[in-house]
Amino acid sequence: MRTEIKYRDDFLMEAQQIINGDRAEEYGDSFETQSRIALTWSGILGVPVQAHQVPLMFIGAKAVRASSNKTHLDSWVDIVGYGALGGEIGVRK
Repeated sequence: MRTEIKYRDDFLMEAQQIINGDRAEEYGDSFETQSRIALTWSGILGVPVQAHQVPLMFIGAKAVRASSNKTHLDSWVDIVGYGALGGEIGVRK
């Protein structure tokens, strides 16, 4: 559900709807998903990748896209969402 984004609260609310709505239902627990991605990337890269680094890498990719097209709001919303997921993983014990 795309809303008209104009203000910072709109970005926060849009990201919240995405990561707590359809994506959560489609992909399940974020920590488990990020852990599986980290394990896959570790195998591909030949270096250890941890779950909390996965959202950071996605944020980096979205930042590059946003720098190429600052008006493509999905990239900005995704950065907010990945930041929230990364923070949650960072404090998870």
